[in-house]
Amino acid sequence: MSSPFDPNNQNNEQPQSGYAGYSGYGQQQNYSGYQDPNQGFQQPFPAAPEANKAEANTANGFMSALFDFSFTQFVTIKFAKIIYIILMVIFALTWLAWILSSFAAFSESAGLGIGMLLLTIIGGGIFFIVSLVYSRVMLEFVISMIRTAQNTGELVEESRKA
Repeated sequence: MSSPFDPNNQNNEQPQSGYAGYSGYGQQQNYSGYQDPNQGFQQPFPAAPEANKAEANTANGFMSALFDFSFTQFVTIKFAKIIYIILMVIFALTWLAWILSSFAAFSESAGLGIGMLLLTIIGGGIFFIVSLVYSRVMLEFVISMIRTAQNTGELVEESRKA
């Protein structure tokens, strides 16, 4: 029996152990699933589904997807753009309302009015940007979870066919 770390071990012989399939602690195993790092990357899984699949889901119709009580069709991906635009408009209108309401401070004094206007423009701008970033990240997170679920379902279907 030779050690896998022995330079004279040219046949890559594995030492025998008392348990079947177990080579023991610290002993090298020859996994065929790993590839040589000197070779280029080879994708072990089938290629990702094409973008045309999203168009095929749109053909099924929004109403059928909306009333799909088994939740096999996802509506969120189809309306992510619309949801993002609606959120952008809401955040912009909120900022505009804050700016307009800051003019009420001019009734107290001009200095307070100018201070509130500047604070509202700067603070509202920061709120607008942070809110857009947060809503974008959340939408991307939800969409990535849905796409992961779709791709996993496709892999399960392909494995059942094989």
